[in-house]
Amino acid sequence: MTRQRSMLRRLIVWQIAAMAVAWIVLSAWILFQMLAYGNGDLDRRMDFFARSLAEAASAAQGDPIEQRRRLQTTERIFVSGVIGAGTQGPHYVPVYQLWSADGRLLYASPAAPSTPLSTMGSGFSKTWSGDHELRVVSAMSSDATVRAAVGERVEQRLLSIWPMLRGIGLS
Repeated sequence: MTRQRSMLRRLIVWQIAAMAVAWIVLSAWILFQMLAYGNGDLDRRMDFFARSLAEAASAAQGDPIEQRRRLQTTERIFVSGVIGAGTQGPHYVPVYQLWSADGRLLYASPAAPSTPLSTMGSGFSKTWSGDHELRVVSAMSSDATVRAAVGERVEQRLLSIWPMLRGIGLS
């Protein structure tokens, strides 16, 4: 009788160990897949923000006060509505610059560096601002009069999807 208990105990321990290893491997795979998906999603989100800023600035050219109001409203909607800063995610500070077609700086967010984030007309790139690596996207307005460059700190990008990852992990 003792041998059967011992055999049963070993089988249970091996099953628990196998299930634990399978859970760890599956969790790692899901995290890897979510980060890969998340980066594409984050790029789309960033591109949407850049295009929104370019259109807002283009619609109010010639009126710097109205332009600033539109840009601040676009930023507020993006940060609170899309990112959800202050409610569920980490504190998010967008970094962006808006340039006229002739190369004049029209507006820069308070956290933006003094040097151009990007010189590309449109598309993604990487740059450094101080000690932080930035993922940058540039987008032109539909009338090609304003170019927006939006940068996100790489570590902030990953932190901004943490609430989603945590929710998936807990479900």
